[in-house]
Amino acid sequence: MSPVRWWICEEVGQLILRGNEVEELKLQACLTKSAMDPVSSVAVIDLSDNVFNSKLPNSLFNVSSLVYVDVSRSHIKGQIPSTIVRLRNLKFLICQGPIANPIKLSFPLSIDLRPYIGKLTEYLNFLSLAGNQLTGEIPASIGGLQGLKIIDLSRNNLSGRIPSSIGRCYWLEVLDLQNNNLSGVIPESLGAGSATLPWNTTPQ
Repeated sequence: MSPVRWWICEEVGQLILRGNEVEELKLQACLTKSAMDPVSSVAVIDLSDNVFNSKLPNSLFNVSSLVYVDVSRSHIKGQIPSTIVRLRNLKFLICQGPIANPIKLSFPLSIDLRPYIGKLTEYLNFLSLAGNQLTGEIPASIGGLQGLKIIDLSRNNLSGRIPSSIGRCYWLEVLDLQNNNLSGVIPESLGAGSATLPWNTTPQ
């Protein structure tokens, strides 16, 4: 599919382009009325399973109303803009990569989230960066995302210990860290928030 341009979509609540062959997305006109007047009606953006081979546009993260963002398996390059921390209503952030062709990420991610992970909204419920090439340690600042119910960092190359700060995610129900290179022990603090916490880890 050739580049897609959205010129008039101020009232769109959901933008779903999953499973196409979109190569380029001109979102600026769609997501901002002007540089000083961001559109506030879009709650869901699903750009998964496309072939962008490009950076995500800064305008994507100017939409304060966003609740759900999925850019999985879309051949994203570069960094996630620092403006992601403006998404105060964001509850679902999904950026999964397939095993055969992962998005090249690290912690600092090629979408560099580490500087921002503790600044994302505390209401974020679902964080998935599975199936990429994440390297380095899990940042302690992840414990600041206290609203998280599901953390999926599986199928990466993460190393080091599981930070004890993750126990501050009181509502955590699923922690999936399988198929990494983690070491040490599972922090006791992980059991503090839930009596039935089905984490799935493979620490060495």
